[in-house]
Amino acid sequence: MKKVFFILLVILFHFNLFSTSRIDSLEAFLEKAFIKKRPEILNELSLECRDISQDKSIEYGQLALKEARERKDHRQEAIALNNIGNAYKISKEYETALTYYLQALSIDEKHKDEEHLTKTLSKLGYIYVYLEENNKAIPYFRRALQISEKNKNINDIAYFSNCLGMTHWYLNNYALALKFYKRSTEFFKKDNNLITASVALNNTGNIYIRIGDYESALNHYLQSLKIKEEIGDKKQIANLLNNIGNTYHKLKQSDKAIDILIQAADIYKEIEDMNGYTQTLNNIGVFYNLENEYELALEYHMQTLEIRKRLNDKKGISISMNNIGNVYRNLENFDKSLKYQLEALALKKETKDKFSIASSEANIGHVYQLKGDFSRSEYYLKHALKLAKEIESDDLLKEIYINLYELFLNRKNYEKALSYHRLHSKLKDKMYNEESSKRIAEMQVKYETGKKEQEIELLNSGKKLRELKISQQNIIIYSSILAIIITITLIMLISHQSQLRKKEIEERKRIEKEIKELNRTLEKRVKEELDMHKKQQQLLIQKSKLESLGKLAAGIAHEINQPLGGISMSLDNILQKMNSNQLDNKYLNKKFDSLFEHIERIHKIIEHIRIFSRDQQSVIFEKIDVNQTIRDAVSMVQTQYVNHNIDLSLELDETAGFTLGNKFKLEQVVLNLLNNAKDAVEEKASVKLDYDKKINLKTYSKRKKVFIEIKDNGTGISKENLEKIFDPFFTTKDADKGTGLGLSIIYGILTEMKGDIIAESEQDEYTVMKIILPESFEKESK
Repeated sequence: MKKVFFILLVILFHFNLFSTSRIDSLEAFLEKAFIKKRPEILNELSLECRDISQDKSIEYGQLALKEARERKDHRQEAIALNNIGNAYKISKEYETALTYYLQALSIDEKHKDEEHLTKTLSKLGYIYVYLEENNKAIPYFRRALQISEKNKNINDIAYFSNCLGMTHWYLNNYALALKFYKRSTEFFKKDNNLITASVALNNTGNIYIRIGDYESALNHYLQSLKIKEEIGDKKQIANLLNNIGNTYHKLKQSDKAIDILIQAADIYKEIEDMNGYTQTLNNIGVFYNLENEYELALEYHMQTLEIRKRLNDKKGISISMNNIGNVYRNLENFDKSLKYQLEALALKKETKDKFSIASSEANIGHVYQLKGDFSRSEYYLKHALKLAKEIESDDLLKEIYINLYELFLNRKNYEKALSYHRLHSKLKDKMYNEESSKRIAEMQVKYETGKKEQEIELLNSGKKLRELKISQQNIIIYSSILAIIITITLIMLISHQSQLRKKEIEERKRIEKEIKELNRTLEKRVKEELDMHKKQQQLLIQKSKLESLGKLAAGIAHEINQPLGGISMSLDNILQKMNSNQLDNKYLNKKFDSLFEHIERIHKIIEHIRIFSRDQQSVIFEKIDVNQTIRDAVSMVQTQYVNHNIDLSLELDETAGFTLGNKFKLEQVVLNLLNNAKDAVEEKASVKLDYDKKINLKTYSKRKKVFIEIKDNGTGISKENLEKIFDPFFTTKDADKGTGLGLSIIYGILTEMKGDIIAESEQDEYTVMKIILPESFEKESK
């Protein structure tokens, strides 16, 4: 290891020495160079300094940019902008890098420099990947691919196909990711670029793992392995063997999986890659633990622990101790399990890694629970829960909630157990699956059974008292029967009709009084129920509105980001003018006007969202400009639709009338329907290639009615479901994508406005949602 380290140090020294001497040579050449050559040399200096000093790289890039603009050298101007962007990208100032890349793109397009254009498009695509806005990266990679196809550049076709595969992978569009990865593999092989072809094959295997097609994954991993073996890249061979071993494990071929992992471990050991070696030994130990081969699992984890101690790898030591603790837990040796788990926790606290600490505390809490020490179990689980909430880790929260559920279930505190299980269920991908329903039902039964047992005990303790009461009741019943007989006999003897009539009148009055009282209380109860229903309906509408805003968050952020970008660009232009002593009042006034326009736009967007999201509790009816309401709704989503490559077209009839109602509730209706249409076209695009996603929104008036139609060419609705779509809680979406309340709430809002909604659809073809509203009695004066 010392030898390898020394060689790397020598290489690094010579690389830095070479870079420094190259920079010195360029700086010396710059002083003697012709004026025309200066931008080119400055750009080379910017490129050479990029990995050594980003500030110096930016400085040379700015000088190159200035001189290239003075000489109208468009190629060097675009290169300078790219170099400055690269330096900002390395410094992780991605938004700033983006502004320079976009300027470079504008120059490349203007002067039709396709060679440089594809490079700029590639940089723009990757900057959006770094910003985790993969949807925005796709159009740049796609355009670069189109240029490469036109020029028949095989290497670039392979490269940009690989880029598109990567972005679709990040977006979980696995069908498209597979399509592009397969294409990149094909062209890399044509170009005889075997190293990159093997990477593409490995990536394809990773996608097949994700979608659960383990046999296809194995096939691609093996093809990639064959190339790596031909090249002789031992580290990559070991990495692939790790992937293959994990795949065999998923195929339930554990013996094969472990054999392959042992081969990987041997290679890592041979090339002295101790990180890969210990990680593979760790995986083997985990597999043996899952196979209930606890002694073998301990053997591998102990071996890993010893190596990591020699390397003083504190993070690795804590992982090994944690795994050993898990094996001892499965062996029900809880004291030994706690010993290792607590030592692992102490090391993790040194790193201050909240995720690792929370994970370790959850394990310790579980062991204490199995041991029967419920108070310590609760302490560790509650502390783990606090950390998991701080870092917003859903995986950890699910694990902790289920441990707390089991803890309180063992304590027979069924109410708390039920609450933690509900929290656990909310974080599951499918909220109401069979297993969770069964557990909830079981807890409900136990909870109710516990209550019943208490009631039975109370009843048993009062059994004698009840028997005494029963005998007293029997005496009263017999006495009552005797009294009735005597009364009837007296009535028959006296035969006094007037007295009977009097009693009948009194009885009738009494009954009438009771009926009136019942009616009075009934009206009160009905009123209370109606009030409660209205409140619940209002809450559902507000919840739906906030859900809509949540789904639109990305689009709204982009709407605000555009004027912010304009502000940033204007300030940058002013700074450049100031640095070049070209600043004058006329230019400043023009830029200030532009800045204030951008600020006003941001203000309007935020004000509109604030009013829209406010709880509209009172039913205020006002005259609504239907077209303007639709424009306001679309303004919050149009950028999002562009980013998703959805063609959203408007056909607003300016003669369409006005209607009466709540403007923001109608806006909510339009947003919900647009969101449903978006989901439908996105779902269809995930399974159908070369498909254009289209949504059309139009308005018109006819027979004193205002019509709003929203049509999409998405998945459509089946005939059997079409009649149910407005029913509360009916949905064909997964539990994590919809509650089935959206269309029900829309129906309620439109009914409140004296309107209606009609759905027309053809499965796999289209869906039309037609809103019909009464026209208001007065028109807006024009």
